[in-house]
Amino acid sequence: MSGTYELQSQNTSKVTHGNAEHSNDRDAVQLRRLGTRPVLKAANASGAFNSGIFIQGLITLCNPNHAPKGWQNTMLSWAVLAFAVSINTIASSLLAKFEGLILILHIVGFIAILIPLTYLAPHASAQDVFGTFMNLGGWNTQAYSFFIGLVGSAYAFVGADAAVHMAEEIKDSAVVIPQAILFSVAINGALGLAMLIAILFCLGDPSTVLQTSLGFPFIQVFLDATKSIPGAAIMASIVLVLGISSTTGLLA
Repeated sequence: MSGTYELQSQNTSKVTHGNAEHSNDRDAVQLRRLGTRPVLKAANASGAFNSGIFIQGLITLCNPNHAPKGWQNTMLSWAVLAFAVSINTIASSLLAKFEGLILILHIVGFIAILIPLTYLAPHASAQDVFGTFMNLGGWNTQAYSFFIGLVGSAYAFVGADAAVHMAEEIKDSAVVIPQAILFSVAINGALGLAMLIAILFCLGDPSTVLQTSLGFPFIQVFLDATKSIPGAAIMASIVLVLGISSTTGLLA
């Protein structure tokens, strides 16, 4: 009887310990989700907001008489969010195909923008690109201005962990998801660095570009390089589609 009692006690202890571990794991998962939710909400909101401004910039590019208004940008931002939500809910069965098409557009669009930009635009010297530092924000030191400027570059990598949201739907997710995150950061980092260097060489006068009325300075760079409104609009539209798609991916 004593042996049976000890065995039952051990089994009860194992079950209790196992339940406690399961509860701790579940609590840890919930805490991680709570920690990432504000970031994801901010990323979704900023992605939709930037896309709304982008659309306004394209309209201004094609119609210089257009005067953008705040409420218009708000409505456009809501339209982008509505599209992203519909892809992830109503048309969720098409999400994988949609993401595949966007991957193709991402790579093809990179080439479609890079070649005309570097071929048509006047080029600055390597000294101007790598040896000139500007503090247009009025910060106390050049180093301070440099590190503040890194925030914009870091923003481009927000959402690299979006694959984690679909962990429950992926086979062997413990291996596949880290690989997806690493490949995403590596590919986008390499393409982004190449495009950044190309933009800097084709920038022209920074003061003129930064004072553009098109919302985003790189739209003005496209226009200055191509000397064509339709050409600049097509190049900018590729970036816009990718921006809307990134908002869709963050909601997956």
